[in-house]
Amino acid sequence: MYYDAITRHGFTGRIMLRTLTVTGASLMLVACAGPPYGDYGAASDQERHELTGTIVSIDPQERAWYVDHKEIPGYMDAMVMAFPVPEKYWTDDLAVDQNIGAIMVADDEGYWLEDVEILAD
Repeated sequence: MYYDAITRHGFTGRIMLRTLTVTGASLMLVACAGPPYGDYGAASDQERHELTGTIVSIDPQERAWYVDHKEIPGYMDAMVMAFPVPEKYWTDDLAVDQNIGAIMVADDEGYWLEDVEILAD
């Protein structure tokens, strides 16, 4: 229906149709784009919780640590979880079976660990 109305106007209508199509596609790309990879911490509605646990696995390709963490009172039961780690917090100093303390940050984009430190056994 809209296409018929635009094509009745000849060359001008075709230019308008192309302009609308390109504009619509551009708006869709912008609306679907998320933050750049590793741009953690940009959201304002973040929950921050202290976390302690033991490293059970390390995945450098996915930049994730699997942590058997203790209960976070009022937020999460104890469990083993994969935690994405932003590049600025990644360290090769961690090893399996090490105890860590960290801040778990959660927002609408996901969750991750910050301020990770190795704890004494």
